[in-house]
Amino acid sequence: MTIPLSVLILEDWPADLELILQELRRAGYAPKWRCAVTKHDYLTCLGPGFDLILADDNQSQFTIGRALELMKANGLDIPFIIITDRIDPGLPAECLRMGVADYCRKDRLERLGLAVARVLREKELEQRGLKAREDFKKAEYRFRTLFHHSLDVMIIVDAESGRILAANQTIGRILGYECRALEGKHFSVLFPPDSRQSKTEFLETSRVHDAVFESQTFLHSNGSVFPMDMTTSLIPWDGSRAILFTLRDVSEHDLTQSARWESESRFKSLSENASDIIYTLDTKGRITYVNPAWERILGYRRESVMGRHFADFTRKQDRDNYARTFNRVNGIKETVKDATAALVHRNGSIRFFKISCAPNINASGQVTGVVGLCQDITEAQELEAHLQQAHKMEAIGTLAGGITHDFNNILAAILGYTEQAILEVPEENNAHKKLLEVRKAAFRAKDLVKQILTFSRQSKQKFVPVEIAIIAREALRMLRASLPATVEIRQDIRKNSGTVNADPTQIQQILMNLCTNAAHAMQKKGGVLGVSVESVTVEHSKNEDGPGTETRLDILPGSYVKLTVTDTGEGIPPEIRDRIFDPYFTTKQKGQGTGLGLSVVHGIVKSHGGTITVHSRPGEGSAFHVYLPRLDHPGESAASRDGEPLLTGTETILFVDDEQALVDMGKEILEHLGYRVVTRTGSIDALELFRTDPRRFDLVITDMTMPNMTGDNLAREIMRIRPRIPVVLCTGFSEMVTEENVRDMGIRRLLMKPLVMRDLAGCIREILDGRGRATRSPEE
Repeated sequence: MTIPLSVLILEDWPADLELILQELRRAGYAPKWRCAVTKHDYLTCLGPGFDLILADDNQSQFTIGRALELMKANGLDIPFIIITDRIDPGLPAECLRMGVADYCRKDRLERLGLAVARVLREKELEQRGLKAREDFKKAEYRFRTLFHHSLDVMIIVDAESGRILAANQTIGRILGYECRALEGKHFSVLFPPDSRQSKTEFLETSRVHDAVFESQTFLHSNGSVFPMDMTTSLIPWDGSRAILFTLRDVSEHDLTQSARWESESRFKSLSENASDIIYTLDTKGRITYVNPAWERILGYRRESVMGRHFADFTRKQDRDNYARTFNRVNGIKETVKDATAALVHRNGSIRFFKISCAPNINASGQVTGVVGLCQDITEAQELEAHLQQAHKMEAIGTLAGGITHDFNNILAAILGYTEQAILEVPEENNAHKKLLEVRKAAFRAKDLVKQILTFSRQSKQKFVPVEIAIIAREALRMLRASLPATVEIRQDIRKNSGTVNADPTQIQQILMNLCTNAAHAMQKKGGVLGVSVESVTVEHSKNEDGPGTETRLDILPGSYVKLTVTDTGEGIPPEIRDRIFDPYFTTKQKGQGTGLGLSVVHGIVKSHGGTITVHSRPGEGSAFHVYLPRLDHPGESAASRDGEPLLTGTETILFVDDEQALVDMGKEILEHLGYRVVTRTGSIDALELFRTDPRRFDLVITDMTMPNMTGDNLAREIMRIRPRIPVVLCTGFSEMVTEENVRDMGIRRLLMKPLVMRDLAGCIREILDGRGRATRSPEE
């Protein structure tokens, strides 16, 4: 279900506008939008009908500050969210100063939906607060009107000192006192002299809970005594605590009874129309009343819960805590405010509430049960949880970035020296084979770091040629440790099964989800988990062989890589087979699954141009078949090029890195390829060297992260001295540079650490081939 959203967008770059709209739709909104580029556009569009304004802080026509001024000048108060590409620690403070509700960085635009939800929620709470204040003023006005015009004597007394703060005019008609003359006097002056000392105990009782005192004797101003019923309520008054004393003439019994009926009628009217749950319990904790909000929020019919214990609707793990709270209220007459509790919905889900409850006291001062109010805060808690998760993922991403930078430097040295050793050790030597295994492990570590970084940043990878067989073997190695011993893994992963154009992380997600589901189907009795990868040709769209298959191969004829995951579990009943790919559909018990696994798999497969089918019979297990288009010409892999000679040259290269070990390794690799190499471990020293003789060098290779001057700034200074000098920028990790902005700076290539000798050799020759042809290595 999508949420309608009316939004005004200040953006003069169409591509960014499309990304903003895409993220809003992905977050579940159906944006009705207007775009403003110029000040005239903005003023034309500006109006009270917008829920939100999204503004790029890189507008060429006018600033964010000017846009805010124009909005306020038109008498509007619409929440502002800034879309920025700035990475500035002072940005939150700047937004607060300007009055901007939030900001979202362009490189983390996936957080836009959460920011919008939070801002809209805060705006809603603000509007609720304004309405609450208005309602409070109205209620206060009604109270004062009722207070002054009530037929009962009403007196407001300071809860601490007992001094009279106010009294209504009825006290003059019934007890003969002038209301103004009583202000400041102690409440005990209203009682006969022989009972004043004992009547001060009313104050002590009333400070703890509301109470009713029948047939109390009060002193008339003429010296006579007057019998009256008295009720007390603790209320706020001008910022402090006060007690409202209501005195009623017991001789006017009929009027008293009528007033009680009127009070009960008002309570019922208020309760029946309240948006929050209102309930009453007897002294045993059994429900004696719930208002209609109970049925609307928790799903139970009102008449079905009467007489049941309130504890029946709490979570089992919370019932001891509930019993203690009930005893505090029912036993020692304590009032509980804003306690948090979880109640179970009729459908089994959990909803969270803020609960306030107080003892229900009758006319004799006895506790007859508990009256309480439950405010549903489930949505607020879920929003807070989403925000905490987003902040956690952002923190993980930052940590992963730092670890990646240091680890890639370590891995660069391992990989570089291993490749050199491979070239120096004869192939017939057993150490040569061991070095090849070391290099293979280093490549696996490099890919693993890339996967961790991709996951923690939640970034979108470009599709690359992927051998599913390799990913399947990796996934099964990781999965083995998490499966019970009763589940046996059998794999039929064939060599040369084919390559697909895919996101490696998402392919691994397909495998993990399908295998986890298969293992869950066998958790009771154990069984065999089968995984196979093969190359197949689909000639036409038809049902797969075997009964129990309900999904057709909805793909075009051609070559495919087929991934199959099977289990020997309980199978899928026919009545639910059509629903297994629906979001949130699950047969697992509460807390064991979200119902998103197969729907995520289905979405990934479809986004890769493939299809997924299922074959299952009850009691005979299940088989899921994933078809992904095979690349006919996937290109050469690194392994297939190992036997080819390395590309070499004789040019002069300036190599810059702040790690001495990487400088030494880079020099050896480049000299092995035939180049003349000059190295520096500091960017300032490298710039001074280049400035003394700019024509000496044919190419500059520099690290990105260095003290004093970063690699991109060094490249700018070098190209300012000699504009056409080719520069290669190397990095283990950086949010600051991408292939796109590197090209915009004039840098020829961005290489990710650790550097591979063959890739580095090819990159250098590709750049320099415009001025000199490559030569072959002596091994050719």
